[in-house]
Amino acid sequence: MANDQTASAGRYRAGRLVGAAVLINVAMGAIYAWGVFLLPLESYLSISRGELSACPTVALIFFTVGMVLHDRLLRTLGRRRFCVLAFALAGGGHLLFAAVPGYWPLLVGYGGLFGFGSGLGYGLALSLTSETAPDKRALAIGMTMAAFSSNGIVLPLALAGIIQSHSPAYIFGLLGLTILAIGGCSIALLWTEPDERSDRVRSNQPHVTPIAASSGNFIKLAVIFFCICFVGLMTISQLAGMVSAHGLDAFVGYSLSIFTLGYLFGSLFGGQVVQWLGGWKTLLLASLVTAVGLVFLDFKIPTLILIGATLIGTTFGSSASLMPTLVGQLYGFERIGEIYGRLMISYGLAGLVAPWGTGALYAAFGDYRPAIFASLGMCLISGALAFSFRQSR
Repeated sequence: MANDQTASAGRYRAGRLVGAAVLINVAMGAIYAWGVFLLPLESYLSISRGELSACPTVALIFFTVGMVLHDRLLRTLGRRRFCVLAFALAGGGHLLFAAVPGYWPLLVGYGGLFGFGSGLGYGLALSLTSETAPDKRALAIGMTMAAFSSNGIVLPLALAGIIQSHSPAYIFGLLGLTILAIGGCSIALLWTEPDERSDRVRSNQPHVTPIAASSGNFIKLAVIFFCICFVGLMTISQLAGMVSAHGLDAFVGYSLSIFTLGYLFGSLFGGQVVQWLGGWKTLLLASLVTAVGLVFLDFKIPTLILIGATLIGTTFGSSASLMPTLVGQLYGFERIGEIYGRLMISYGLAGLVAPWGTGALYAAFGDYRPAIFASLGMCLISGALAFSFRQSR
């Protein structure tokens, strides 16, 4: 009887942790709603689209910084205080623009405060999933990452009607209040959890152990992650242009939607594929599937373009749960947040290089084929490094 009660309590606690992780990422995934605001903000603030493009770039930079720093801050603050900080930044960033509409409040509030808070929250959500049972952990990570990406589908639909009749400042205010409300629910789920701050601070373990700092596997993972993210972010930023360049403007919306659906599917199941196939096989498969998707994007056939967008979206999305699960296998699941946080530097670098680099290649050659060839080169590099894991493991 006592064993049954202990097992039941363990399942209840795991359910609370995963529930909190999903809620956190639902809120922080609002970073995917930027596309909804692009045209309304351009008109509302009377500024160029080029100036506005700095906002998501700054948000991405601060998101990456938040992910890199989250483990250190979590050790210092403990979960509850950390959760309060993340949501205060994320919700407060939206409310700043709502209270003082303008370009600089948008850049500071959305780009800086929300970007940083979103990165912190993403790291916290991932940390919570690491405490689930081993046989459920990959699924928990997948659900949490899928919750983050789901906003790319849910928010555009939810805001479609509202944004036509209200100002962006008003909608930012609603989003800020919603984020704070979700934060309150998340904190409530974590309230009965012990505050591990003192135990973490007393620990004399270094923040990064030698295996994380010097392992060849870590370098390989960082390069592979950069390559996957390069292709994914290149496709996100240029997919509409690629489809339009083929004279298929009617399929632009479909391609973007199916890419997002593929991303959602991949993020949900990527971690489980690692458990089924193993790390190096999954990484190699992701590289091959991405390469096929790129080849299909170069055809002027709508069906093949949609399949290509789906394949790339799926592999890009899978990296969100694939990489944390693989990091757990290599370094221990208690260190997912620490190691994966450092891997996110690859994501940040890809975010800076891929959209700009693809645009520069298109401007130079008047065609997307050079960018596709460059991305196929990334697939070749990631595939070769993935295969090398066969020997290192």
